[in-house]
Amino acid sequence: MVLFTKECPMCLVLEQKLKEKGIEFEKSTDFTEIEERGFTRIPVLKIGENEYLDFSAANKYISQL
Repeated sequence: MVLFTKECPMCLVLEQKLKEKGIEFEKSTDFTEIEERGFTRIPVLKIGENEYLDFSAANKYISQL
């Protein structure tokens, strides 16, 4: 699981929720990679190989774990 972040308030919310749930994740602040992947909004949570969740979907996903 990778959290693409620019350390914005929403990014920090997702990071905190992941930590509170004890979920292991990597954090990417590589702006070049973020742009290359075509992300226009951050945060994005990458799960597995192809599943990308925006803030709302990621927040819901984490809450259900």
